[in-house]
Amino acid sequence: MKNTKKKYLTVGSGLIVACGNAKLPITTAIINMGPASRCASAAKGLCQFAPNSETPYAGKCYALKAERMYKETRKSRQKQMDYWQSSPISVIIEDIQLLIAKRAKTKYPLTAIRFNESGDLHYMNDLYRLSAIAKAVKIPVYVYTHRRDLMSGMRRSELDRNLHVLISFWDESLYASGFSVFCLSADMPTDLVVKKCNGACYQGCKLCYSSKKAKAKAIAVELH
Repeated sequence: MKNTKKKYLTVGSGLIVACGNAKLPITTAIINMGPASRCASAAKGLCQFAPNSETPYAGKCYALKAERMYKETRKSRQKQMDYWQSSPISVIIEDIQLLIAKRAKTKYPLTAIRFNESGDLHYMNDLYRLSAIAKAVKIPVYVYTHRRDLMSGMRRSELDRNLHVLISFWDESLYASGFSVFCLSADMPTDLVVKKCNGACYQGCKLCYSSKKAKAKAIAVELH
């Protein structure tokens, strides 16, 4: 079931979270590290959807569009960034565990946690903090990233098996290491066998985080 009227909740010491959106099911918690307007990938020219991109996809960032349309969205995401960067990881884990416990008493308990509906990883330490969160909870944690500079040289085995980092660009070495790829069909090698994203996460699709094994997936998505 998708959440067509997304509402932000504040939990514990300041964790701001939304449960589902127009695409994700209400059983998926969405936590951001910051707004799209302060996206590290866009600032470094690593995202083809950023306004400063020199690709045909320039300016197609959905998260940035939402912030332009709704001022409260940007304010909320900025607060999430302040919380993420100022809170010790132990506090963040406690707040997330509190969130999971509270949702467990409702009709829609959480089944997954997605980080970064907007923005991207800021620092390498963000990966290790996500890994610590994934290790502490019993539901899958996943994130997409364009940060090829941070991911360069990384191996899947360096992170907890419950953390699913999907790289939004093609990189043969990262794919061979066990990281799944989630990017535009046009960016995938033509000889690669891929799975296609149908864009209907709310229907129960778990393609992005269904396996804890090191075997990587290549997931192709069309521009929509």
